[in-house]
Amino acid sequence: KHLGWHDVFSDDFYTEFAILEAVHSLFWNTL
Repeated sequence: KHLGWHDVFSDDFYTEFAILEAVHSLFWNTL
């Protein structure tokens, strides 16, 4: 399936957001 620029950008954005959320949660859970 060929993804357009918007689809790739959206996937990257949500992936980065999910990673940041996971790191943030892990950080607070270890305090």
